[in-house]
Amino acid sequence: MENSRSTDGIAHDGLFRALFESAPVGIALVDREDHIVEANQALGEMLGCTADELRGRELTDFDPGFRDDPVLFRELTEHVRDSYSVERRYRRKDGGVTWGRTTVWVIPANGMHEGRYAIGIVEDITRQKRAEQELRDQETLAEIGKMAAVVAHQVKNPLAGIGGALQIIRDRFSTDADERGIIEEIQLRLRELDQTVDAVVRYARAGEPHFARLAISQIVRSSARKLTELEFPGIRVEVSGGDDVKLNGDAVMLDTLFSHLLRNAAEEMEGRGQVTVSISASDHDCVVSVSDRGPGCPVEDREHIFAPFFTTKARASGLGLALARRVARAHGGEVACETERYAGGATFVVRLPLEPTRT
Repeated sequence: MENSRSTDGIAHDGLFRALFESAPVGIALVDREDHIVEANQALGEMLGCTADELRGRELTDFDPGFRDDPVLFRELTEHVRDSYSVERRYRRKDGGVTWGRTTVWVIPANGMHEGRYAIGIVEDITRQKRAEQELRDQETLAEIGKMAAVVAHQVKNPLAGIGGALQIIRDRFSTDADERGIIEEIQLRLRELDQTVDAVVRYARAGEPHFARLAISQIVRSSARKLTELEFPGIRVEVSGGDDVKLNGDAVMLDTLFSHLLRNAAEEMEGRGQVTVSISASDHDCVVSVSDRGPGCPVEDREHIFAPFFTTKARASGLGLALARRVARAHGGEVACETERYAGGATFVVRLPLEPTRT
């Protein structure tokens, strides 16, 4: 009988291990010092690494919000509640973000009230969160479209008239007059306002792509040339790879996409330095990485930087990256801030299908 119970225990251990390893949700066993004692492969895949790489790491390396609410966790250890669930952003190994719905409970230590380990089960809800964001973006876009029609008619025309009148007044002063400098500063602000209005209109009117066969490297190099010659002469753009990569896309829209990514990189480096662009392709996708050596993009901002009107810059419309993502998605692709290739820098990665699915 004793041997039978021992054999059953071994069988049960094997069954538990099989369930643990094959579970479609992430599972982690965490000790009181927040170290991951055990993790399954599903959790590793969510975080962009293997289960072995997770063991021994602090959970806060991937989940900065773990135990953010000490009241909930204390209630677990004191058996006031059996478990609690939260939705959190998890940092992936590559710097990206995975959304997880996490349920946590404590395993009592030898029947005592104070728990020695916490178990977390993490359900990947990234797609759900993205769908919710896309719905919010569509609602925002509808409102922007209404606003753009009014703005284009009622703002741009008066701006042009004011600008013309200021030019006449400016020319009446000598080149060294203080008044001339003041007027030029006003003209600069008017141009910035006009550019913001243009950005709103372009974002609202960005339609469906007109697909044609094109060489992606030519689009990128053309965007880079315009940036360095017309806007940022202190920026160098180095483009490598992709000379033989061709895809079906809209040349004008893709130029808009890469122009905004390059301009963002140039602005992050305050108009000086080198931007590195690499192009590669697989059987189905083209990947274009735009890397700068600026201050970088904090993990907590990476979800928001593509939202319309979100900006960390003093003078910016907050529509450049939003329009870049909109163009990428119109082509069936995506753009994200994924890695930090250089110390302090950021890399924006564009993935585009070579043959986008037409809807």
